[in-house]
Amino acid sequence: MGWLSSACSWVASAASSVVSYASEKVSQGLSWAREKAAKACDWIAEKGEGFIDKVKMFIEK
Repeated sequence: MGWLSSACSWVASAASSVVSYASEKVSQGLSWAREKAAKACDWIAEKGEGFIDKVKMFIEK
């Protein structure tokens, strides 16, 4: 039964490595997505602020 225990241990170790690798890649993907979303929000806020400033100038004339 020693070989069966070793085989199960190896399978569990391999599965743990795969899950760890996948978890790391998902985390990296989420970090990338958060970074891109933050940049997009900043861009939208900047453009919106410029638009509002133009509308205020138009109304004041």
